[in-house]
Amino acid sequence: MNGTTIIGQVLLYPVANLLDESESYARIAEGFPLTADSMRWFRSLYLPDGQTASDLRVSPGLRSRADFARNGVPAAFVVTVGLDPLADEGIAYAGLLAHAGAMVEHHHLPRHSHGLFTSAGLIPTGAKLFDRAANWLIELTNPTKTIS
Repeated sequence: MNGTTIIGQVLLYPVANLLDESESYARIAEGFPLTADSMRWFRSLYLPDGQTASDLRVSPGLRSRADFARNGVPAAFVVTVGLDPLADEGIAYAGLLAHAGAMVEHHHLPRHSHGLFTSAGLIPTGAKLFDRAANWLIELTNPTKTIS
């Protein structure tokens, strides 16, 4: 087989479903770094002409557990934040991956907003999760090593 085998994925407030809007879109309509309207705008730019939001390559959260089981699913480190229009779809996607048999480490921070990682130098939780994600990758590829 040619190509690369993906053994793990780090998903920071993932976009997993461009077809549907979860309840978190309604909750995060204004006053946050990322809002429902800004996600709609990003979605309009992301999908090229002729590609639909139901395409499983752009909306992997629409995949079935059986599809993941057939095609395999790599381990996942997932971070979701509660003050984010992507919160509910990220939580659902982490659950879907786990139910499909993937090893999933999911961190949900209900009182943080999108941008936690671009502010990691200012928000200690972001810096700690960056370190945890790095260690998770190292442990996944070489279980005897970690970083400090």
